[in-house]
Amino acid sequence: MSNCHGMYSYFTIDTPSDICDTLSVVILSAFMYDLKMEKKIALEKLAQNIRRIRLERDLSQEELSALAGFDRTYISLLERAKRNPSFYNLVKLSKGLNVSLSELLKEVEV
Repeated sequence: MSNCHGMYSYFTIDTPSDICDTLSVVILSAFMYDLKMEKKIALEKLAQNIRRIRLERDLSQEELSALAGFDRTYISLLERAKRNPSFYNLVKLSKGLNVSLSELLKEVEV
C-alpha cells in the first residue's frame, strides 16, 4: 500500500484499480482546471477589448450602456471580466460600440 497526494484529496492506493481511479481523478481535475483557466483568459481578453474600443470611441461606461441598452454596472462588470455575456449581449455590445463581432472578439481564444 502507498499514499498519493492529489490536488484536492489524499488518496490511499491498495490495488491497481485504485491507481487507475486515482489517476482518473487527478487527470480530470487537471482538465477542469485548464478549462477554467481558458475561460478566465478569454473573458479577460474580451474585457480588454471592450474597454479599449470604448475608450477609442471616447465613450463613458454610462454612454456605452445607453447605446447598447445595458445598465452601467453591467458594462463595468464586463470590463472587469466578472460576467460572461450571452451571444445576444455581445451583438448588442458590438452595435453600441459600432464594431463588428469579429473586432470585439479579436484575439479571444479558447
